[in-house]
Amino acid sequence: MTSNQRKMAGLLGAVAVVFLLGLARLTETFNGDQALFVVYAKGIISGQQLYTDLWDVKQPGIFYFYAIAGQIFGFSEIGVHFFELLYWIIFSAALIWIANDQFKNESLRYLLPLATAGYYYLTAGSLQMTQVETLVGFPLLFSFALIPKYCKSVGSAQWIFGCLISGLAVALALLLKFAFLPLLGLLTLTAVSLTVRNSRKPTYAAAGVSLFFIWTIAAAFLGLFLLNYWYDGILDEIIYSTFRYPREALAAHAGADRLPTLVNSLVWFLLTFAPLIILSSIFGLLAAIRHFRNSSIGHVDGTTHRDLSVSAIYAWCYLVWLAVGLFVLGMQATSWWSYHFMLFFVPLGFFALRGVDKMIMLIDEYMPAFSRGAIASFVAASIVVLAVFNIFTVRVVKSRLKPRNYGYQNGLAGPTGDSWEIYQKVTEESRKAGLPSGGSDIWACAEPHYYYHNDKIPPISSNGWMPEFFVEGQWSRLEREVLASKPKYLILNSFCVDLIRNKAPGFQVLLDSEYKTVFEGENVSWYRSTVK
Repeated sequence: MTSNQRKMAGLLGAVAVVFLLGLARLTETFNGDQALFVVYAKGIISGQQLYTDLWDVKQPGIFYFYAIAGQIFGFSEIGVHFFELLYWIIFSAALIWIANDQFKNESLRYLLPLATAGYYYLTAGSLQMTQVETLVGFPLLFSFALIPKYCKSVGSAQWIFGCLISGLAVALALLLKFAFLPLLGLLTLTAVSLTVRNSRKPTYAAAGVSLFFIWTIAAAFLGLFLLNYWYDGILDEIIYSTFRYPREALAAHAGADRLPTLVNSLVWFLLTFAPLIILSSIFGLLAAIRHFRNSSIGHVDGTTHRDLSVSAIYAWCYLVWLAVGLFVLGMQATSWWSYHFMLFFVPLGFFALRGVDKMIMLIDEYMPAFSRGAIASFVAASIVVLAVFNIFTVRVVKSRLKPRNYGYQNGLAGPTGDSWEIYQKVTEESRKAGLPSGGSDIWACAEPHYYYHNDKIPPISSNGWMPEFFVEGQWSRLEREVLASKPKYLILNSFCVDLIRNKAPGFQVLLDSEYKTVFEGENVSWYRSTVK
């Protein structure tokens, strides 16, 4: 087998592993967030406007992702997850391509897809799958990945290509969440400055021109979206949801009461990612530090500086990703959900394999007789460690042992996962209420699954999901819109009923005077309008 044939075999093998792992997750249930993303994506396709007809604090990128997935493969679990699988297949192939000079043991780069996208499929539950922090790993990587490889000579065709891809990746990441701005800024700054510093004629001007070009491309791409939003008359709402609402929410809801959520999420992260964290901490970071200390000293224009390899520049960028990513996570004090930690699975996967690379080098240097079995030993050990720490595997085994009613519309191929019980509850309640499919005749202050399973779109801009995070202006707007639209059905959980009584008295008066209780569900009350 020739060298090119071996490389192709490694690429196809790595992609095939990710593909098989992704196929096993196609029927994973949607949690509340993903169900809402699907509902809003349907609304976008049918002509409704984000932030006016359908309001949410998230930036538009995640809704566009679901809209594209639904248009191509269908607005279902299988459709969305299959589109995401193709997303990670492309990511895996690109990751192998850009990592051709990052490992002394060349074969390790073919494990990168398994250590990143594959690890995601092995460990993520319904809550963590297809979230903003999960999907953003792709554009975050390409915001800097091509700079050390192609942007060494300002003005060359390769420099233009690298900066163009970087700028587009920055824009796509910001469309997913504007809070990633400081992370993207420091990632591009680190990659550009280290690349220019490592060139034959390092100049501040070259770094400045590169950064200017990258961010001009990003600004131009985002400007097209903003121009379109201005034309549609929703620019003010975009600005409010991106800048003003987070400050209002932090002032109203951030505090010590969010610390238990952070602790639970941190525990989940540490347990789930323990193998990658251990390998990264013990081997990867120490190997990077030792590499920097032992790198050769060169002289450029009479100035002594430390030469950095491309792999070292990548290591610095991944370190920035971890450090600044923690800062970005900490800023989101009204959230701190476990899926926020999915932001780190790409750099952790890289550092884990860099650590393994260093381990194999040490074995080869001090115990050459065992060098041939080093990689095989690592793979075997990793399988054992994953089997011990993989919370997802334990959860699936338990779920498979539960008796299930496969009366759901997809039959034996129906969804399985963390939200199965919610699926059953919502489906059964909707049947009891005689709720017809389609239309915009319900408003649910409960799980968005009530919209998703009944093919509904909210009749007002508020989706009713997590009302505990509504600020004062949102309650006023909700009251006005409900009084104006008067949905045929209202589905309210007990917590929401208490909030309505205290925050929206006009809504409460309407509920008492023009609605009657249909029945009491497990956690919600169903109301039907008495006005014909």
